[in-house]
Amino acid sequence: MKQFIKDIILNYRIRRAVRLAGELSEISKRKHLVLLVAGVPKVYSKQELKKMIAQRKFRKGTTIQELEKRAVVITGPETVPDMNGCVMYRGNERTVERLL
Repeated sequence: MKQFIKDIILNYRIRRAVRLAGELSEISKRKHLVLLVAGVPKVYSKQELKKMIAQRKFRKGTTIQELEKRAVVITGPETVPDMNGCVMYRGNERTVERLL
């Protein structure tokens, strides 16, 4: 029962982050990624992540491509959005099932 409630809360947070990423990408015309940071979904623009990599916020050797592979959702202005304003669903099967 506990895990079920935690899944519901995580699903709500992911959907909210996906919606926010879609809105931000429409407004700013940038790519935005939704990443799970310590189990909490956070929205970052691709430019922010590049700056964070340059500032050594991640461990040595981390690239933007690796972060894109780990992203739950990648939104972008140049692609046709889905009904939620999202372009790609990424992540493990459990996360994708929660989003849909």
